[in-house]
Formats: sequence, structure tokens, C-alpha cells
Amino acid sequence: MSWLGYEQDIIQARRDAYREWGMLMTARACGAVTMIFSGSKAEGLTRYLESDLDQMLVLNSVICLEDGVNALAFAREITVLRSLSSISYHGHCRLLLERRGRTFPF
Repeated sequence: MSWLGYEQDIIQARRDAYREWGMLMTARACGAVTMIFSGSKAEGLTRYLESDLDQMLVLNSVICLEDGVNALAFAREITVLRSLSSISYHGHCRLLLERRGRTFPF
């Protein structure tokens, strides 16, 4: 497998490169979103243009809390959603808007 480009140091270099790219794109968004890579690209197992790119954009102005977590620990500008996992099926949850924060035009 090493002659195919799948040695541990090459895999780690790919992981680091995608992590750095995510941080650069997050910085470019001026703190509004955080970019997270997942899948085979984030694990360093595929090369550039070899497979699809799994990415997730997370709004920094919204947070989802589980039961028992205090929402007062977060700034008033953040919209807080509460996960109602006690009345939902496994693998699913209902979200309840607990506190509306400041809205941002995108």
C-alpha cells in the first residue's frame, strides 16, 4: 500500500492539510461559520479530486443543548435550541427554541 501513497506520514499530511484548509475557510468567513470536514478526506485516505468532499458548515450564532445544560453560560447573542431527547426516538430529537439571539443577514 505504501507505493500507492497510503503510508502513515502521507495520510497524516493529508489530514493536516484538510484541517488547515478548514481553518482558513473558517477565518475567511469572519467567524460567522465553522467549516468541518468529514469522511475519507478528513481521515486522509483519499487524494485531491479522488472522491467527494464531505463538509459541514456550522453557524457559530446557534447552539443546541441537551437536557440539564444551563443556557445562561452562553452569550445573549447566541440562539439556543434545546434537544428534547426524552420524548424522541433513538437517533432523532426534537428541537425547542429556548432563546432567540441576534440574527445575522446571510
